[in-house]
Parts: sequence; C-alpha cells; structure tokens
Amino acid sequence: MTRTMTFDVISDVVCPWCYIGKRRIENALALVPDVPVEVNWRPFFLNPWVPREGISRDEYLTAKFGSVDAYKAIAGRVTAAAADEGLEYNAERVRRQPNTIDCHRLIHWADVEGKAAAMKQRRMALYFRDGGDLTDTNVLVQAAADIGMDADDVRRRLATDEDVALISAQAKDASDKGISGVPTFVFAQKYAVSGAQPADQLARAIRQELPDDGIFVGEMTQIAYFSNSGFPVYQPRTYFTPGYQGTLGWGFPTSLGVKVGAPDKVVVSINGDGGFGFALNELATQAYHNIASITLVFNDSAYGNVKRIQQTQFAGRTIASDLRNPDYMKL
Repeated sequence: MTRTMTFDVISDVVCPWCYIGKRRIENALALVPDVPVEVNWRPFFLNPWVPREGISRDEYLTAKFGSVDAYKAIAGRVTAAAADEGLEYNAERVRRQPNTIDCHRLIHWADVEGKAAAMKQRRMALYFRDGGDLTDTNVLVQAAADIGMDADDVRRRLATDEDVALISAQAKDASDKGISGVPTFVFAQKYAVSGAQPADQLARAIRQELPDDGIFVGEMTQIAYFSNSGFPVYQPRTYFTPGYQGTLGWGFPTSLGVKVGAPDKVVVSINGDGGFGFALNELATQAYHNIASITLVFNDSAYGNVKRIQQTQFAGRTIASDLRNPDYMKL
C-alpha cells in the first residue's frame, strides 16, 4: 500500500513569492498524481516587526527597501512571474502592510473544516490582487464567510487571543530550525526546499534520470530537498540522505556506498548550493562508477543559503565551498 507523504508549506500571506509558490507547488503536485500527499499550511512572519495594527505601505517599503521607488523594479519582476502562473499582482493597489498573525489564525481555524488552502488563497488574492486591507477585521471576517465559515463565530474569535500563542510558537519553531526565507516546502517532516521553484522542470528531470527501481541520493541542500517531490519515494524506489549542516559533504561517499551495495541499480546523486560535489576528483569518481550526478548552483554572492545559515549559526565560520573553486570552473 502506498504511504501518504506529508507536505508542510511554510509561508506568509504577504509574501509575493509565497503567492506564486502556492500555485507552482499545486501544479507540481498535479504532475505526480500517483503520490498521495497531505498538505499542511504552516505560519511564518515575514515581517515580525510590523505592529498588530499594521503600517502604511509606503512606510513599510521605505523601511525595507529604502524607498517606494526602489521597490518598483522588484514589483515588476514579481508581477511578470505571477502572470506566468495565471495570477494577478497589483502592487499599486496595496495601501496598508499588515501584521499577519490574525491571517494565520484564520488559516488554522479553517484547517479544522478542511478549508485551509481555500482560506490561504482567499487571503492572498485579497492582498495581492485586490489590495485588500488585512488589518481590517471586517475584511477578514468577510473573507472567511466567502469560503463558507461562520462569520459571527470568526468575528468573536478574532476579538480574543485564541491561538495567538500557538501561531507565534509555530512561526518561532520555523525560524529556530533555520528557515529564514519563504516559501519553504518540507517533505515528510525531513526534507525542505526554499523558494518558489518551477516544479515541473525538476520533476521531469528526476523522472527521466531515475527508473522505477532506481536509488536517489540527495545531498542535504535545498535542491535535493525538493527533489523528493519529483518522484514517488516508496518501494521499489529508494531515497538516501546523509544528513544536514554538520554532515554536509557526505552525499558523495554515500552515493559511492550505495553503488557498491547495489551495483545493478541506477544511482542518481544530486548536489546543490552547499558547495560539495564540485571537486573534480569527486565528479570523476562518480562518473567512473556510472553514478549520474546532477549539480545545480545558485550564486547569490553568498554561495547559497547553506553558507549564510552556517555564518549565522557558527559565529561566522563556514564549511561551504566557494563556487569559484578552480576544479568547479574546469567543468
């Protein structure tokens, strides 16, 4: 019997890439209909410094981007990306920047009725498409009523502190686990990827590389996390991972060990922005043993999120490699 995969989506309703990422992950899941998935919507505070009553949009943009004009170029790119997914992003309509704890409370309450995804979508459409004021209780109550929730009950609960501590604790837990950017998708409560990735490309690549009885070895980087959704991870397919942070770099020896143990199986090793698997001798050894190696690089001037996280958690020390490694450049 095929197991159900839990899929946690950590995001905020005022994050435009979460708006886009929600649509993309829905499209990605549609590409793998043979994988039973349970989706959970988890809270994140993109701007925890915004007060409960919210602030003006201009004040927010100035504080975060330096000026309103500085955001216009960014908004243009986001608008185009949203349009590619069939979504509207009308940045000029947004007049108020909310604190989102009440929105997350509503999504949590809607989940009890099996309506969390609908509530999430309604909140995002209100904000990004319509420019709705998510600090206005009447707006929040009407949105809940729009998806079939009891308006009077919602209004009563919003007037209390019900689940404020719970939502705050869940958002803090995400931050404590090193999540600093959203959307972040967590698969089976073990593997995660950050960013609104175009899911169809990776899902297609994994399916082409890995046969039904193949073995997938994922170095613990964001791209490998997400690869777990690219194909059904159950027998006869097998998924191996060496660990995270302190064990970065073990994807290479793990893939060799897997190949030794199962020489008749196709083994695919994927490496991402942690900086490992880029040494020429490692790649040559993988090639010699006929191990398919997929290496994706995200050079954001910090050599990937792994290095940033390490600098934060380990007092500035890093173990991630510089992507300008001479061996890597020879490729």
